[in-house]
Order: sequence, then C-alpha cells, then structure tokens
Amino acid sequence: MNKCVMTSRLLAVALVTLAGLWTGGGCGVPPTQPVATNIDPREATPEFWWDKPALVRIPVSDFDRAFEAAQFAARDRLFVVDRVEARDGVITTRPLTAAQWFEPWRRDNTTAGDVLRASTDTYRRTVRFDFEKTPDGRYVVLPKVLVERQTLVGRRTTGVIGFRGFTAVDQSSLTAKTDDGQAPPTYWYAIARDHNLEIELGKSMLARMY
Repeated sequence: MNKCVMTSRLLAVALVTLAGLWTGGGCGVPPTQPVATNIDPREATPEFWWDKPALVRIPVSDFDRAFEAAQFAARDRLFVVDRVEARDGVITTRPLTAAQWFEPWRRDNTTAGDVLRASTDTYRRTVRFDFEKTPDGRYVVLPKVLVERQTLVGRRTTGVIGFRGFTAVDQSSLTAKTDDGQAPPTYWYAIARDHNLEIELGKSMLARMY
C-alpha cells in the first residue's frame, strides 16, 4: 500500500472515529421526549433529518471505487439499493423495517436498545450516501440513515427508550389523504438519524476500499 493511500485511509478512519466521539458513541437521538404540541410538524418529515449535517465524512479520491463500496456497505446490512445516481452522487435504499429479537441474522440494528425498541414498536431505516466534490477534485462521502416510526391514526403513541415520544394531535399535517378524503389507517413519520449505523457504514466502506 503506497504512502498516499495509507494517509487517506488514516484520515478517513480518524474522521469516522471523531464522529463517533462527537455523538457520544453514535446515539445521536435526544434524551428528552417532547410532547406533540412542542414538535414542529416539519420535524416529522424525512427532509428535516436528511438536511441535518452529516457527522461521518469519508474523503476519497477514487469515485468509482467509493461508489461501489457504498453500495456494498448497504447490501452488507441487508438493505436493498433503490436509487443509484452516479451523476448526482446519490445512493439511496428502500426503507427496511427494523429487525426484531428473533431475527439475529439481520444487521440493521447496532445496539441491544435498537432490538428492544423494534420488538415493542415498528421502525424502519433508509440509508443514503451523498458524494460531494471538493475544490481539489476529490470527493467526500456522507453516509446518512433516517429512522421512521409507524403509528396508527387515532392511537396515542408514548415515548420509547432512546427515541422521541410523539402523539399526533393534528395528524392531518403529517399524513396524506386517500382518494375518499380519509386519513390512512397507518403512517410513518421521521424521528431521528441513526448515527451508530452511519458510523458502521463508514467503517464498512473503508474496509471494502482498502
């Protein structure tokens, strides 16, 4: 391995490690659980969480190699790659419902707390990789993982350990209407980014590239 490649790898590993320290081990979910009246409806949308800054940044010089490594990292966690836009520098997966305790072969949960939450409520994750070009002609890869929770219309949902509690008082602001003007019986709303999994995806990319 030449000196340039080794330096790039060490830098990338350092950035991934610092991201984990910054998030307190990768939790990234606020410990407080506000009531519905204190939550801006925008926070329940995927765009709100996608637009938040990436905490894992992986500098790469070989775009094609990194692009393949990102897809490998997602598939290695059993996500199905859905959108691959090399020109736009975007890779996204289909939403994957979180594994429960009786599915130990699944790899989307990264902590015991994740398994506990998935066994009491229904969550799903979507993975996204953004490739940003730097002024020197290289790229930075930003892995992001969106967490959404499923709820029933008219059902009060209480706080779950580690994630935001949420009760949809005005559910019309969060759901789309059906053809007959009625709200659907269930819907998904965004609650967080999974920084633990973002870090693991970054590590997987590095292992694949180097």
